[in-house]
Amino acid sequence: MAQVKGLRSAVILICAVDFFTGAVLLNKLVSPGEKVRDWRTEIHGIKGSAMKYAISQGQALAGWKEAREELWKLMDQNTILIGHALQHDLDVLRMVHTRVVDSAILARNAVGMYNRQWGLQKLCKELLGIEIRNNEGGVHDCLEDVLATREVVLRCTQQREELEAWADAKILELNAEEERRKAARENKRVKQKKLKANSTSSFVHSYGYQSDETEVLHWSDIAEEFGWPHPDTGYDPWSD
Repeated sequence: MAQVKGLRSAVILICAVDFFTGAVLLNKLVSPGEKVRDWRTEIHGIKGSAMKYAISQGQALAGWKEAREELWKLMDQNTILIGHALQHDLDVLRMVHTRVVDSAILARNAVGMYNRQWGLQKLCKELLGIEIRNNEGGVHDCLEDVLATREVVLRCTQQREELEAWADAKILELNAEEERRKAARENKRVKQKKLKANSTSSFVHSYGYQSDETEVLHWSDIAEEFGWPHPDTGYDPWSD
């Protein structure tokens, strides 16, 4: 996706494969149809010059509408769409589709705590033992991501025991993280309390006397230091 006016995202590449066979059904650049503020080339590797060339050669789809039309040629309302964090893809295509399987949701629900979401790259490494985006700069490849998502969903749905074992390990990690955060917050609270106590002590002792004997300092003593009661009116603010 690229960034356009209003900090919106626009689809610039669409990929789809058959879930059962892995056959590539759609893999095309999409002209954003409006001025691009940020191509985000560092994420997906697509440059403005590559898009311009594809448009000149008639190799790019004309905006999100044509991209959505091409996708609908491959599916209907009963088709199950599979993806990772699929809501972002549906948003840029202005689509609402309720029959979905989302690998991000499968992983999050398996853990069932903290409402944490894991990225596709991490799920591939931890669930499948494979590296994706293993290139200079870690650039996303749309087709690679689609095929990787397919593998993650297959693992999650066909090998439940492995998913549950992964989820149990994540719960232990998250519990440990939470304990560390609690300890850090408690240490900060104790330090702030000590700092406040020291600050108050310094204020009080600044009006004390150097003596071997213990002496109680009264507010009336402090009032006298500041000239109260007033010599003319006799007003004493500490008597209010």
